[in-house]
Amino acid sequence: MLQSLPCLLLLVHLVTRIFLICFGLTLGLFPAYGMVDSTQPTKTLSYAISLYQQGEYFRAITEFKRDLYQHPESQLNWSTRLWIIKSYYAGGETKQAIYHLEQELQKPVPQPIFHLYLGLALFDHHQPYPYSLRAADIKRGVQALEKVPPSVTNARYIEDFVGDWKQRDTEPAYSPRLAGGLSAVLPGSGSAYLGRWREASYAFLFTTVFAAAALQTRNANQPGLAALFGGFGLVFYGGNIYTAVNSAHKTNDQMQAKQFQRLRQKHGIFFLPHQPNSRF
Repeated sequence: MLQSLPCLLLLVHLVTRIFLICFGLTLGLFPAYGMVDSTQPTKTLSYAISLYQQGEYFRAITEFKRDLYQHPESQLNWSTRLWIIKSYYAGGETKQAIYHLEQELQKPVPQPIFHLYLGLALFDHHQPYPYSLRAADIKRGVQALEKVPPSVTNARYIEDFVGDWKQRDTEPAYSPRLAGGLSAVLPGSGSAYLGRWREASYAFLFTTVFAAAALQTRNANQPGLAALFGGFGLVFYGGNIYTAVNSAHKTNDQMQAKQFQRLRQKHGIFFLPHQPNSRF
């Protein structure tokens, strides 16, 4: 019995080695066995998307980043990075979204969809600001949309929007110089030119009243009161000119903003997170 023990151990050793060799060959022939399919969403990614759809944008960002860390070689990583950008965008952090989009577009072969979202994000960046302060971002946004290829979903709406934008009337509706000049000749007339009748009537009334009071007190040999009323009259006269010029700029700005918004609404150029009728 003791003499057969070494033979038995040798046999077990050989069987074990044969098993390990066969197991290694099996893994070599079937490398995907037991591994995550890089073309399918992982559990972490699916969970992150569900958080996004529930409006939990910043929690979703954490999970998207976790998925990128856990699966650095996944073929869906560019899509996951887009989800992160959309989460920042939907959460109101357009500055962060723009930053990440610009980083993506600096890569050797960027995904075309990033041009689309860069354009949309630039349109919505600093949205409460006057149009004149947003004009540079809007111009960059249109340039980004021009780079969107026809293969992108709903690209035809983008092309139609860009076409209409280029054909828009760029001349200001009102001339600030003309408004100021009219108010210098006749107080209130510049505001009337802009259709701001209440503003025009106040400018004419106060300027005229103080000018008349200054003239009457001067004729009454009351130089102190004449200077006081004349000073008030000059203040209202200068203010009437400034108001007319400023109102012309403001009115033009508002009209440009409305024109831009109207074209966006016409072609549906908006980012509406998790809305079934959203084009983007």
